[in-house]
Amino acid sequence: MSAKPEAEQDWFLKTRRKGPAPAGKTTFVILRSLDVFFQYYLLRSNGGGHFVQRLGGTAVPPSAPLALGLDPYQLLIWTLSIGSAAKQIFWTVYVAENVFEPGFAAIISVYNTFLNSLNLLLSVWRISTNGSGGVLGGTVPLGVLLYGLGIYLETVSEVQRKAFKHAPGNKDRPFSGGLFGLATNM
Repeated sequence: MSAKPEAEQDWFLKTRRKGPAPAGKTTFVILRSLDVFFQYYLLRSNGGGHFVQRLGGTAVPPSAPLALGLDPYQLLIWTLSIGSAAKQIFWTVYVAENVFEPGFAAIISVYNTFLNSLNLLLSVWRISTNGSGGVLGGTVPLGVLLYGLGIYLETVSEVQRKAFKHAPGNKDRPFSGGLFGLATNM
């Protein structure tokens, strides 16, 4: 088995160093915040639906706007993107202790924007929805519940792990308790 290339090892080790990273964290927070507005633009302008149609698919037609020019289904999709961005921003600002270089922060933010945009496209493509024309029925409430529960449990486990790492006597000890311990054993 061959060893990892030296550049890859250096990159990996650099992402594990602890220390302040105001420029990287600021870059991440700004770009993740801008993603929320980009997702709103895609929904409000029906850009996702138009793109799906260009690919030969059938888009879920928007219904009457409920708020901010978005119908209930679009508002839900946008709210989920806000929740994900808020959770990642919270983690970056309050939980993360690693050095977060601005270039790396930009790469991660662009990757998240790509995935959010892909999720948005799939959410407005008729074949990948519940086929109800965007109505909040079917399995949507269960999905929203699981999304909220997942975001909550992930955040709590990360905060528990950080508290453990900062307790005297736990330096360099692995954390296997709390919710984090359950997740690592699944």
